[in-house]
Amino acid sequence: MVICLQFFLQDTKSSNGTFVNNQRLSKSSEESPPREVCSGDIVQFGVDVMELNKKCKCVSVQGNVLVSSVEKITDLLWF
Repeated sequence: MVICLQFFLQDTKSSNGTFVNNQRLSKSSEESPPREVCSGDIVQFGVDVMELNKKCKCVSVQGNVLVSSVEKITDLLWF
């Protein structure tokens, strides 16, 4: 049995953007097409903004997609 898992991210009309590897997924307030996210990609939600003299930082993460066994993969699948 060969199982391929793909993970996708979609911006659903955010005003400050969603980014994968520093590329914005869509224009402000527009929905993006789904974008595949792979191990090692850097995902950023929003941008740094100033609001009422307070700096609000964006959230940026880099992660790995790990699966330790086929049993755990099949637990994720819906039949």
